[in-house]
Amino acid sequence: MINNNAADEREDVQKKTFAKWINSQLLKNHHDPISDLFIDLRDGNRLLSLLEVLTSKTYVKLVNISSNDIVDGNPKLTLGLVWSIILHWQVHYHLKDLMTELQQTNLEKTLLAWCRQNSQNYPGVDIKNFTTSWSDGLAFNAILHRWKSHLFDFNNIARKHPNARLDHAFRLAQEHLGIERLLDPEDVNTSVPDKKSIMMYVMCLFQSLPHSGDDVGELDLSIASDSTPVSPVTTPGTENTLSFSNFGMPASRPMSLATNVSVELGGYQVALEDVLTWLLEAEDKLNHAPEPGSTLDILKQQFHEHETFLMELSGHQDGVGTVLEEGARLLAEGGLHKDEEHEVRVQMSLLNSRWEGLRMRAMERQTRIHEVLMQMQQAQLDALRQWLTKMEDRISLMAATEINPSTLEEQMKHLNELEQDIHAQQDIVDGMRNMVVVVDEENSEAVYAQMEDQLSALGERWSHICQWKEERRQRLESLSTLWQSITDDYKRLVAWLNEIEITLKQMEANPASEFGEVLDRIKKLQVLKAEMDINQKKLISLQESIQDLDGNSSSSDYVNILEKIENLQDRWEAVGQIMEVQSQRITNSGFEFDLKSEESMTTIKGNDWMSETVTSIAYKEEITATSTPHSDSKKRRVDSSTKHEFESALLHLYKWLDYVDLEIGRSEGVFDELSVEEKKVVYEDTLEDMESHKNEYDKVLEIGKQLIDELKNANESTEEEESKIKDIQNCWVATNNRLQEIKKRIDYLEEVKKFRTELASLSLMLESYTKWFDTNKENNQIEPFRVKMKSMKSHDERIKNMLEKANELSENQVAITESSNVDIDIKAFSSNWEKLYTMLSERLTEINNAIDRTPPKKYIETVTSLMSFINNVEGVLLSEHVVISDEKTMEEQIKRFEVIQSSLKEQEQTFKYVNSTGQDLIAKINDDSLGQRLKDELQDLNTKWSDIPIILEEKQQILTK
Repeated sequence: MINNNAADEREDVQKKTFAKWINSQLLKNHHDPISDLFIDLRDGNRLLSLLEVLTSKTYVKLVNISSNDIVDGNPKLTLGLVWSIILHWQVHYHLKDLMTELQQTNLEKTLLAWCRQNSQNYPGVDIKNFTTSWSDGLAFNAILHRWKSHLFDFNNIARKHPNARLDHAFRLAQEHLGIERLLDPEDVNTSVPDKKSIMMYVMCLFQSLPHSGDDVGELDLSIASDSTPVSPVTTPGTENTLSFSNFGMPASRPMSLATNVSVELGGYQVALEDVLTWLLEAEDKLNHAPEPGSTLDILKQQFHEHETFLMELSGHQDGVGTVLEEGARLLAEGGLHKDEEHEVRVQMSLLNSRWEGLRMRAMERQTRIHEVLMQMQQAQLDALRQWLTKMEDRISLMAATEINPSTLEEQMKHLNELEQDIHAQQDIVDGMRNMVVVVDEENSEAVYAQMEDQLSALGERWSHICQWKEERRQRLESLSTLWQSITDDYKRLVAWLNEIEITLKQMEANPASEFGEVLDRIKKLQVLKAEMDINQKKLISLQESIQDLDGNSSSSDYVNILEKIENLQDRWEAVGQIMEVQSQRITNSGFEFDLKSEESMTTIKGNDWMSETVTSIAYKEEITATSTPHSDSKKRRVDSSTKHEFESALLHLYKWLDYVDLEIGRSEGVFDELSVEEKKVVYEDTLEDMESHKNEYDKVLEIGKQLIDELKNANESTEEEESKIKDIQNCWVATNNRLQEIKKRIDYLEEVKKFRTELASLSLMLESYTKWFDTNKENNQIEPFRVKMKSMKSHDERIKNMLEKANELSENQVAITESSNVDIDIKAFSSNWEKLYTMLSERLTEINNAIDRTPPKKYIETVTSLMSFINNVEGVLLSEHVVISDEKTMEEQIKRFEVIQSSLKEQEQTFKYVNSTGQDLIAKINDDSLGQRLKDELQDLNTKWSDIPIILEEKQQILTK
């Protein structure tokens, strides 16, 4: 009773035909059509639109089919779903009034009987099935002609090509019956048409042609087919469990599994076939189930998939039991023919054995997967345990290493490597949260408890490692921040102290004599003292920060910073003594004041006071000398407002120039420690300041020229004023030149920075190429090495430009140390780049040579085949003894020898190819051992080949005498 229809189904045709049917329904309500059946039904929107069109209702629910099957675009299940929908609405909505319940259950037989009845007496038409009987198009045209004979002449159509017949029938049905062209002629006119597609089209014809329920009720299903029994219309897999709700339809369905069992034998057979169809599919699924996977993720997936399969198996158990109970009831009630009773018993036995066999095999597979899964899970736990042990040993070594500023970078690098290893292990640890343990009678809860204990212990160790890593990072980052703060504070204090020392030394070199100068000097000393007190607190804070380093006397960095602080403290005390000496000098000259005057505590911003205190020592001496009154009354000097204005403006300009000179050159070490960007900011600020004082400089020159004119008019000497103007001009030019030098240096350093950026980029590429080469040294494929060499070659222009830039920078004498470093770095990079390229080239040559020396695959296969042929022929000749007997026997031997001789001629081209190719290989190969082996093989083959004709000729001569 089981008929496997897989040979009658073509998914490609069904996909196209079903899509056309769905579009014909969707367009009725102006919904967007679908273009790909498997893809467009995934989101569920089109499917719900279709159901709403068919039922004329909204919020339709689809029950007992997994949404995953549709979302995944499973072709088989999607086609099965659509087929079930087509059957449901074609039968229950359109054919229910024309067919009895029995006819609906046996829909295929009913349709076949209807087709045969309406195509009788048509020549060439014999409808026995829904596949090959429709290929030539005559059946479609016969049915249409039966009802629409006035539209065409059947005999004329019968003389046309099958494709033309089919096209005629589909066009006529579309124009006069409103049936969409669901089928294409090329899909029907094949050796294996799709059964469901043709059935669907015939159902549309059945629905559209005029007939009554009485006409259908008179159909004799026994004439449906002269061939083997036709199975009821069912769908595999999910189709058996598909049902619809919210449609207002009766609960019963002819195609359902558990609700369609009736007292009739036909109903029992339908239910039986449904169950057996599912069993066959389940067995097929189990037969094609893969072996347990090689990875834990695959194994877990297989375990869960098989669990789902077992749940499906359990869900069908009631259906199997129902069928067996119905069969037993039919046997118990009697009334069956002897043959029918025997058939029912055989069917029940088959169903029971297949069900039990499937269940046992499924349980065995579950056990096998679980055993492998447990073994692999335990292996993973053991591997993690070993990894944790190694990591704990590594942490112990890191913890034992002394933390000090000089090793901070290295320890941070080790910590980053540790963190990367932990991160790489994270996925494995996360995966252990989903361990699979099956607890049953044989596998007690002790196994679960043991696994839980292992996971708990490993989890604690893992948490400890992660916590230690975080604490270590916090400690290292805290120390790094503290050390950077100490370094920056130290540099600021040193820079400030340098400025103070210069200021005090200038005070020492230029004693104040004027009353105003003394008052000004007192004010500046009080400001310096106030700043010194503030910075004294910063120095104390710096010393406390150093204590927080937790260093010890063995740390060189700790000892070094302590020595620097001690030196700074000594200089600090010396500056304090100089300030006391300056204070004492002023006191001795008759001025009483206190360095800690409250007025001096006013906050000083930046170095504003420098412009008023720092003056040129040489010029100060000059001013002092010129301030002495002349004793010679004959040379009365001009004491005009012009002279006073000139002296004041010149003094102010000198003070500002001294400050600029001090700002850009007072501490070369501090300026050199700045970044290129910071140097550029200092330069631009200073240049802007110079431009803002240009008017002041021009004014000094203008006043000086005016003063010289006045002195000339008074017949006084102008030599002193001209010298002063020349000096200020030289000083202005020298300051501008110094700024230009700084600009050149900054420009040079910017070029160096660009160069180093490009060098770093190429160095990263070089490192990447080097790592690839190290991991692919044993690779014997040509293409990867050729690609890498081509990739390296593509950077030639960049490297050439970088080498030219390096030469240009090296020749520049602006920064000799930087030039030397550039030269060293570019030479090292260039050497490593060329070295790697050479190694790649040598390896590629080596592979090419190896390939050239290796006989091609075709040659090896041909030699093997030819040698086998020669050995077979040789064996036949040696075993075929020439016997002088009756004429018939001798003629048979002669014929056999002639066959051998003919086969030798067929192999001559192969023999020539082997010889020519072999000689070429021997000539190319330098390896004595390989060349000699090929030579020996070729010689052996030639010897055997030449022996065969001799033996054959001898035997033929004996027989022909």
